[in-house]
Amino acid sequence: MIRLAISKGRILEQAIDILSKVNIICEYNPLNTRKLIIPTNQRELEIVVIKATDVPLYIDSGKVDLELWELTHFLKILPQIIIALLI
Repeated sequence: MIRLAISKGRILEQAIDILSKVNIICEYNPLNTRKLIIPTNQRELEIVVIKATDVPLYIDSGKVDLELWELTHFLKILPQIIIALLI
């Protein structure tokens, strides 16, 4: 089972649209449910909806396997990634 973390907010709406375009449909609408773990029509994939600040904790603890990032978030940490690669 693969668990994909998506943070609440604007990115969640965009992610649901993108996932539906590639035929990954949530059994519950993540925007209207209080459930944190949402099964999909793909048996081996679950969506985990959590606060953005909690994502690293879920990743480190192994509760989720992947995180869907917002491009602006990635661009904010890109300099840190480059520095880490150069050291």
